[in-house]
Amino acid sequence: MKTQNPSIGTIGMAYADQVNNRTKGFFIGVHGSLAEVRSTLARALEVPRFGSRETYRILADGRLSEAELKDLQMVIEDRRLHCEAVVPVRHHDIVAHIAYYAHNNPERSNSVTTTSQ
Repeated sequence: MKTQNPSIGTIGMAYADQVNNRTKGFFIGVHGSLAEVRSTLARALEVPRFGSRETYRILADGRLSEAELKDLQMVIEDRRLHCEAVVPVRHHDIVAHIAYYAHNNPERSNSVTTTSQ
């Protein structure tokens, strides 16, 4: 299933976000295991990369802890997806977290000097 949201973009698949020079996706299936998260991220990485950044949002239920989601990394060729953030979802019966996974090309990453300023 894919739909369009003015703020998020296309929901349910990875796609080229030309305005922000990146590949991104917001996946709406609720994930209950790390294997399910890995499978979704692997499918996202099958989409040809566009731009200098990739960002993917994953919904997770309460069977996955924040720590498990934060620790998950995936490396495919020269792309290393890591968790940038896990946002708790309160007062929802199914979704417990939204996890943000990303990869930046070297030219998009800040240097240590820039980051410390």
